[in-house]
Amino acid sequence: MKTKIRIEGDALASAYAVYIIELSNDGKQYYYIGQTGDGHYITARPPFRRLVGHLENKNRSTQNQIYKFVAYEMLGFEKRDKKIDFTLHEKEAIENWLTNSTVEMTEYKLETFDFHASKEPHTEKRRAVLEFEKKVIRLFSNAGKVLINKSQPTPKSDIIAYPEAYADIRKEFGV
Repeated sequence: MKTKIRIEGDALASAYAVYIIELSNDGKQYYYIGQTGDGHYITARPPFRRLVGHLENKNRSTQNQIYKFVAYEMLGFEKRDKKIDFTLHEKEAIENWLTNSTVEMTEYKLETFDFHASKEPHTEKRRAVLEFEKKVIRLFSNAGKVLINKSQPTPKSDIIAYPEAYADIRKEFGV
């Protein structure tokens, strides 16, 4: 059996963005809304790197929300201290669930990333994207979509900073 994975160059480019991951399994859809732009470092990791992190199989990871969603919510494995890793049996079951799934990721670039930026412009862009992410999470939640996101923070205002991206998301995902 042959598997071919094609990654377009844009998926490897840093940018301030909101992304939507749609996980489909057994006719059901689950959504994770995320954003790029780090609060501790001046970076905005590309979407492909974010996706890989979401599928990491180490329990101690803080970025693998999708993997943990499958483990704890879909398969009902017992939550444990982050120091205790998943067992081989659990990893096999999670992988089997995922291999019977489809994962699609859509990225909406909102701001350019400058590798030479100082902390202030980075923080400003990151906060704007974070606020937009909150609005998209609320949009999906209000539409009754099943969210993988653990928290659903309340936006600070109703002003949509990126109206074109917001309209595209509403149209593409029917929310």
